[in-house]
Amino acid sequence: MAELLSATGSFTTEGERRAAEVLKQLPDSWLVICNKTLPTSNGRSYEMDFVVVGRRWIFLLDEKSWRGKIRGNDEQWIRMDGSSERSPLAKVDYVAKVLAGHLNWQIPSLKGAGHFVRGGVLLSATDQPPQILDPRATNGIFLLTDACQRLRMLDSQGGNPLVGQVHNLVKKALVDFSERPAIPKRINLFTIDDAITIRPGVRLFHATMDGGEPRLLMVYDLGRDPLVAQENYEFFLH
Repeated sequence: MAELLSATGSFTTEGERRAAEVLKQLPDSWLVICNKTLPTSNGRSYEMDFVVVGRRWIFLLDEKSWRGKIRGNDEQWIRMDGSSERSPLAKVDYVAKVLAGHLNWQIPSLKGAGHFVRGGVLLSATDQPPQILDPRATNGIFLLTDACQRLRMLDSQGGNPLVGQVHNLVKKALVDFSERPAIPKRINLFTIDDAITIRPGVRLFHATMDGGEPRLLMVYDLGRDPLVAQENYEFFLH
């Protein structure tokens, strides 16, 4: 299974959760990063549903939980209920270029090595291929039923072989928690005074609530895999 990481710790939609379960079935050497917001030097930020790091390509996938027939072109998509919006392929293609620039800056060995990031739209709630008049649609639209198979096929064609050698650097560039303190100074209304490890993944924090009242906080490490984290959360909550 691929390594699955989340930049936020939870999924925004059920469609994203379903997509993560499928993408996790990619090979062990692959990396899947969920729900990453990419800030840029000009003050803008871009939301990325899934960044999938293969052996030769990095795929940026925009998940859509759309049902029914979808038609459109390179500028606009029209859904079954008649609503329309700007082509998500155009949007993700642009963000893929921004991501490539960010990684080129963070990982110098990738500079000048050619095209290695490609965008795509992952339709998680339909088994009907959309009718889109756009040359990018052939290799840029994925259904959940065969997404892993097609990603592996595309990853074997072109791209940059250096991608498979810099997984850890890509991970650090997009999901880097190395500067996060082992013991936070504050959690919401609480100032943390001390911490005791009770057992692996469970710590007891001695804290002071705003106002001066002492408190004991039981803190559970849910893990960085968002699917496992959700299971652990439900278990501890129960």
